[in-house]
Amino acid sequence: MRHKGTRPNPRGGLPRLDPETRYGLEFLEASAAGLAGRCSEADEADAWASVVQDFVAFPRAPEGLQPALLLAHARETGGAAGAALTAALAAYGPKRSQTAARRQLDQMKSLGEVPPWAAEMGCATPVEAFLRRDEWGEGCEITIHYRRPGGSLHGLLVDIN
Repeated sequence: MRHKGTRPNPRGGLPRLDPETRYGLEFLEASAAGLAGRCSEADEADAWASVVQDFVAFPRAPEGLQPALLLAHARETGGAAGAALTAALAAYGPKRSQTAARRQLDQMKSLGEVPPWAAEMGCATPVEAFLRRDEWGEGCEITIHYRRPGGSLHGLLVDIN
């Protein structure tokens, strides 16, 4: 199967990548490796995953890396960095690629390559939310508490002025 941004390799094997595609894959791999070296919680991984979305092609924004190509690269990268890329696609990638990414993430889990923070990426259950407005009606604050699969409680505060 050929993906946008690739050319068939005349000697067989993986396709040759155009410079823009190669840059995108290398950037995401380096970014995932940096995350893997410092990350200890799913909240940081979820925040990082928004960067991945900027590089992936979605149906309404077809520019960017094809999800299948990024999954293949994540599989080849392996380890915590490959798991982070795969988990980001499973949680936040285009709907048509999420099932394949979840399957790949399950395979990586069986190999012991998926750290807990990557496995929890995209998994949060809302517990409660509050809206507070100032007395002049010029601003408000929204607080959302959510629970991760491991049971830890977290909060998100959005301040609108």
